[in-house]
Amino acid sequence: MNGHETYETLAAVYAVGALDGGDLAQLEAHLAEGCDRCTVALREAREVLAGLALADTPAVPRPTSRPACSRGSGPRAARARARPAPAG
Repeated sequence: MNGHETYETLAAVYAVGALDGGDLAQLEAHLAEGCDRCTVALREAREVLAGLALADTPAVPRPTSRPACSRGSGPRAARARARPAPAG
């Protein structure tokens, strides 16, 4: 990764509030230098997060949909899909 790819990755982590320590200090210093590219990357990451927060579709399935979701996954479901259909 080049320098800006690293900063852009740090900007995305910063946008969710999960950046700390040396990475936090490094990114804040870089932004304070006036890097337009990284400032835009941070703004875009924040806009994406705001869009997710305002989305109509919840990020977590309703409790009533969980049984239907879990029926279609896992080892048992995979074995059932692999079996041929009964003749008849």
